[in-house]
Amino acid sequence: MVAISYQLYSSRNFPDVARQAAMLAGIGYKHVEPFGGQFGDVPTLKATLDAHGLTAPTAHIGIPALRQDFAGTMAKVKALGVQIAIVPAVPPDERTNDLAGWKKLGAELAGYADRANDLGLRFGWHNHHFEFAQLPDGSFPMEWVLGEKQNLLWQVDLAWVMRGKQDPITWTKRYASRVIGFHVKDLAPEGTCVDEDGWADPGYGILDWQALLPVMRATPAEVWTLEHDNPNDDARFARRGFATVAGW
Repeated sequence: MVAISYQLYSSRNFPDVARQAAMLAGIGYKHVEPFGGQFGDVPTLKATLDAHGLTAPTAHIGIPALRQDFAGTMAKVKALGVQIAIVPAVPPDERTNDLAGWKKLGAELAGYADRANDLGLRFGWHNHHFEFAQLPDGSFPMEWVLGEKQNLLWQVDLAWVMRGKQDPITWTKRYASRVIGFHVKDLAPEGTCVDEDGWADPGYGILDWQALLPVMRATPAEVWTLEHDNPNDDARFARRGFATVAGW
């Protein structure tokens, strides 16, 4: 049984966390995924989640925070009860790295994975589309980001793989043993949901979930996290997304 979670970034334009937590608990969520900016006041965040029966098995942690203070950042993660720390991206100027740059990032992440494991945490990467822009030698940044280190895990964002013009089924199967979770999101049909940057609520877009689900279930993924990068109504997204995934 996988856990159904909610990436709180989806509600960043609809404050505050107390309202979000109450809304999510009312829908039926038991888990959320905080993101970097919310770790400024961990005691308050934890108290808010606790008050609504929510836990945070995973969290997105910005790589700048890890570079500046790895130990302090991981201490905050552990204080919230997070079990899997996930880097969601690199700064914009690092998203067009050359081959050497991607290899360097992969080595950096592998080092963080080792250090996180030593602290009793697991560690992973969350993709966007830029990891799937093919390099001059024919390889993909994603290959170098994940590298060969088996303890560097992957949270697959299925819709971002598609925005990178790649097949999420192929990539998920390739790294299946290292898939720790999924971001469940959807793409709207071309030219629709323009005010939501072309994203759709899961099950209301163009992703072929019937083809994806058997592949997702064949991985050791423990948490399926609902995310919408720019909903115009976070309550609608949270409600419809939960109904879709719970129905699976």
